[in-house]
Amino acid sequence: MIDEDRKELVARLRQSGRRIIADEIERLVARAEKAEADRDASRAQVEAMREALEQCREYVASLELESLIDAALSPAENK
Repeated sequence: MIDEDRKELVARLRQSGRRIIADEIERLVARAEKAEADRDASRAQVEAMREALEQCREYVASLELESLIDAALSPAENK
């Protein structure tokens, strides 16, 4: 719901004596906004973890490649 529409609805409900309903709508909207903010924060954390994991994978791959190169270039005693 658009913020202005929500404010108008709450104002009308309060004017009509339905304060409990208006308060409940405010509470539900606040809860929905918090949930959205939490989802956004979680998405950012997941993206940071994905990037860190990719860096780890690249590092491990470089170590494995380095190990293979060392084995290929080492004297015959390691073969």
